[in-house]
Amino acid sequence: MLKRSYYIRHLTRYAFQAALNTRPIASDNRSEYEVSTLLDRGNINSYLLAIKSFVLHAPIPCRISVVSDGSLGPAERDLLSRHIHGVNIHSPVEIPEDRGDDLSVAMRHARVAFPTIRKTYDIFHTMSSKNIIFLDSDYLFLKPMDRSIFEVGEQARMIYNRDHDHSVCDSLFHLSDEFIRRKQIKILKRITDLNCGFMVFSSDVFDMNRIMEFIRYLHVSSNFHTVMEQDAWNILASTIPVRAMPSTYLVGDKSPEFWQRLESDDNIAVHYVSSVRYHSLHYLRTGLKVIRRLS
Repeated sequence: MLKRSYYIRHLTRYAFQAALNTRPIASDNRSEYEVSTLLDRGNINSYLLAIKSFVLHAPIPCRISVVSDGSLGPAERDLLSRHIHGVNIHSPVEIPEDRGDDLSVAMRHARVAFPTIRKTYDIFHTMSSKNIIFLDSDYLFLKPMDRSIFEVGEQARMIYNRDHDHSVCDSLFHLSDEFIRRKQIKILKRITDLNCGFMVFSSDVFDMNRIMEFIRYLHVSSNFHTVMEQDAWNILASTIPVRAMPSTYLVGDKSPEFWQRLESDDNIAVHYVSSVRYHSLHYLRTGLKVIRRLS
């Protein structure tokens, strides 16, 4: 018997076709802030709701960029360009096969095993603004955002969406601790609750070499895993001044507390991560409210 989530997923995807009837937005390509998303063809409608609700509620104009995971063809690119005037659409940034160094080999393998790791390498090689905003396609923004979450500087080089404690909830998080010890990385404050689905940071803290070293460490020990990209960002965040967003920027998990907080009228944004997205009708209902607001 098919699970309830199977039917909710298909119902949601059908209903979110209405995103194609929402008003277009524009990319401000002169902005010092760049919103970047790794996108696949199956999540275009969800992405349109994420980026359009972001623009509606953001206090600053932003450059909007999309990096294809390889599945965006001419039709999808044309659709995105019609809905986001001036959008920057990038093809995947492949690592040449003739690059045989350990770091490149490990990253090539990781990109095949877990394509979400492309969000590090590909965005690093396509970003062009002073400040970068990572945005996953499964976010919905519900209320105006405070300007403070975009104010990166000496006091906070990165501002991130707070998740559960990965050191408690994620079985392989200890590998990042082992990596820190082996590399003798200087830690300012160990960060273990970063969710990289929505975060704002100065582009000069994007240490791609350190991320690739971590991926190589996992590759050598045969420990690639689903959230290794997020673990890499928790490592980087531990070495610089950072600040967590308020709890009104809600990240989904399976705890009873999440479902209780989900009903609060105070939420500014919700990250409907894969573990909860189709387990109830909440994402569908909230998405339809967003569509009405954007139409």
